[in-house]
Amino acid sequence: TNFGTATSVTFSNGVATVSMSLYKVESAAVVATDGSVTTSGSDRLSLTVSPAAFSKLALSLAGPQINAVAFTGTNTLTALDAYGNTVTG
Repeated sequence: TNFGTATSVTFSNGVATVSMSLYKVESAAVVATDGSVTTSGSDRLSLTVSPAAFSKLALSLAGPQINAVAFTGTNTLTALDAYGNTVTG
C-alpha cells in the first residue's frame, strides 16, 4: 500500500495491529477514521523516516564530458541509500 492510501483495519477489543514499511525520507502523520470520527492534532501518529545506510553513488554531469578535456560546469556526486534517499552521514 502506498503511504497516504486508505487501508482497512479490523479491531478486536479496541486493538488493531498494522505493519507498514516507509522508504521515503520525510515527516508524516498516520490518521485514523471511523465513520465521521477522524483523528486530529495530537491524536495522529507522527513519524519521521530517516535514510537507510549508504548503498550507492549517483553521478550527475553538468554536460557531456570529453576524454582529455577538463570538466566544465558543476558535476555532482551524491551518496544514496537503497531507496534513492540522500545519505548525509
